Amino acid sequence: MLLPLAPLLFPAPPPRAALAFPRSCMSEEPPEQVIRLTKLIVFTDYAAVGAMRTVLPFYAKALGAAATGVGALEALYGAGQVGGALLLGSVSDARGRKPVLLASVLGSVIGYAMAGLAVGMGSTSLLLLSRLPVGFSKQTVTASRAIASDVTAEAQRSHAISGLVGAMALGYALGPYVGGLLVDHASAVPQLPAFLCAGAFVFLAPVIHFRLPETCAATRRPSLPPPPSRQSEPQAPSRAGAPSAWAQPGLLLLLAACALPEAAIIAGSTALPLLAIQHLRWDASRLGLFTSVWGLLVGGLSLGPLSRLLRNDRLTDRTACILGALLLATGAAVLAARGTSTLLWACLPVYVPAVSLLRTAPAALVTKTAQKSVVGEALGILDATSSVARIVTPLLCGILFDRVGPSAPFGLQAALSLGGAAALVGGTSAVRRSGAASKEE
Repeated sequence: MLLPLAPLLFPAPPPRAALAFPRSCMSEEPPEQVIRLTKLIVFTDYAAVGAMRTVLPFYAKALGAAATGVGALEALYGAGQVGGALLLGSVSDARGRKPVLLASVLGSVIGYAMAGLAVGMGSTSLLLLSRLPVGFSKQTVTASRAIASDVTAEAQRSHAISGLVGAMALGYALGPYVGGLLVDHASAVPQLPAFLCAGAFVFLAPVIHFRLPETCAATRRPSLPPPPSRQSEPQAPSRAGAPSAWAQPGLLLLLAACALPEAAIIAGSTALPLLAIQHLRWDASRLGLFTSVWGLLVGGLSLGPLSRLLRNDRLTDRTACILGALLLATGAAVLAARGTSTLLWACLPVYVPAVSLLRTAPAALVTKTAQKSVVGEALGILDATSSVARIVTPLLCGILFDRVGPSAPFGLQAALSLGGAAALVGGTSAVRRSGAASKEE
């Protein structure tokens, strides 16, 4: 199913200069190899995550949970993410990207195993609790974006992050399809989907530990000199001597502006399965197919046309953010007016570029605004704002669905998207006027 897109996921290496190491990177591996391996990690990660996102609503339904209960699963995940993103983002700057990725693997194994046990025991409480260890430790996105920032020059960073988004999307295309098939055809062993997802993370642990080089300069031992090819270059400041990301007003303003469109994406990730499962009565295979087609399109766009547009800022990150928010509002408004199976499929050409743009451009803007020595912390704050939205938005969508109707969550998504577009226009303009982007060159 994914073989035709394999050249997009792992393309031929670009010229060495196109992905030159910046001064802050400590890895001796060629940067294109680091990016390729990181793509493999996030692809596998998101395949497992996508499978579980298809499986979890059916687990909740089997245990008697209503739409609000489905929203609670996402809210508890978000609660764990808030603490994890704030803590582990800083840890990745001080201790390296690999420890954070390994912690993500361990937490995912524990959480998904708990979900499987919850179904076997018939325990709604255990199913809800299973989202906490996954949420707290699951910082794959933060760490992978930080790796891309470590090994790419600024002009190529959006292109590299777009490639990571494409790999995530292709994984997310495969996972829901497999998850839906497992739910429909593994009814004799309902725990199987959760245990298989846990197994995917067991596979990732040795890949990360033995194959992925550390890219964060702060983890270099003091006794080691810079690599010979860069001994004459000035090195990035140490983490201890750098101001916190919280002390950079321009960065905080940008992060606040990015919060609303991120909340809109999360509203859609709750509203779409609620509409499909509880209103349109889709089965797991049909929902899995829809999500897989979505992921394939996002992956193809992110790895192909969008990646080329973002190379060397042909499409600026600011414009990409605003355009993505407006497209998201358009799709949400259509489904708020009338939520049918036909319109769900018809909105894909609008939703797909919106998600592709909003999963790439905000992170690229943050890495270019933050000082290099606190990039991980800044990306952690970005993910923490997303996680705060993940706590509130799914619960609100579930309540709106139960009490108002299936169109109400999409109305919320449209409002958040339009508010996000306005905030991005004002926020990014203020950052540029004030010159508060104090990143060290």
